[in-house]
Amino acid sequence: MDISKDFIVYAKKTCNKTIFIKGDIRKINYNKKYDIILNLETSFGYYNDKTNKEIVKKFYNSLKSKGRIIIELINPEYIYSDFKDKLILLNQQNIKIIDHNILQNQKKYIKTLRIIILKNSTYKKIIKLRLYSKKELLEILEYVGFKKIKFYGDLSGRKYINKSNRLIVVGQK
Repeated sequence: MDISKDFIVYAKKTCNKTIFIKGDIRKINYNKKYDIILNLETSFGYYNDKTNKEIVKKFYNSLKSKGRIIIELINPEYIYSDFKDKLILLNQQNIKIIDHNILQNQKKYIKTLRIIILKNSTYKKIIKLRLYSKKELLEILEYVGFKKIKFYGDLSGRKYINKSNRLIVVGQK
């Protein structure tokens, strides 16, 4: 699921055996039960703590017995250790993407002004993301009922350490 039609179109081109839904994760009524829910590429944390917790509860309720959730986030410890207020994400002939970053609320949020320059057009978007620590994620998952919670430093299953750039959490219903 993604709120962006463009991301759904791209995803369908790359994974033809997967069901993709365009929608707002906060408003979806999960009627089906799933074996696994994947929340990848830091697509969690865009709302306040209460709403984020409600989203995880919806995930839990939509899983079959012993179903699993995998949430992939940026590791806040990695951000703090090498914080850059300006990042050039892409710099090619016809496209340039620049992020201007600010840490807010005692480093619990990162606010980004993303500037995308395509040929002669410039687009700007503000992104605010909650940076959840390993401890905070554990508390949320346990609160909604997940068991057998494990953490990894990347999707290949490497051990999580503070210097890991990703924070992967796996939980079972």
